Amino acid sequence: MKNYFKQIKWKRYLLITLVLISVSFVVYVFIPLSNENINDSYSQVILASDSTFLRVFLNDEEQWCLPPRLQTEIPEKLKTAVLNYEDQYFYQHPGINPVALVRAVYLNVKHRQVISGGSTITMQLARMIQTNPRKLRHKIKEMLLALKLEV
Repeated sequence: MKNYFKQIKWKRYLLITLVLISVSFVVYVFIPLSNENINDSYSQVILASDSTFLRVFLNDEEQWCLPPRLQTEIPEKLKTAVLNYEDQYFYQHPGINPVALVRAVYLNVKHRQVISGGSTITMQLARMIQTNPRKLRHKIKEMLLALKLEV
């Protein structure tokens, strides 16, 4: 009888822990992002009188980063090419692609070097926002931020 109560107590603690983790996750995902980590180092843009681009310079981090008001509609062919190359399941996942992550881990362990990545486009955006060194704990943070960004 004593053993039975220990099992119930253990199951109750497990249930409470799972509920707390679930609630924490939901709260994290639905709290809006702050602007403190967002890189706003835009590229310098020289425009013609008709607002067409004459020249665009790389930003301080050697990247193309256009101010939001200058960005126009992405051409459909470019969108298709990027999605096919970077994240062909972009519209089917919630920010992380578990199948791609498992595949990447399997291939990298099998070959003992980095052969494949499992990041989605949203995870790549999360990595650019956080700018942390490439470690497992930061990858987990990127995954959580990717879920948040998708929400």
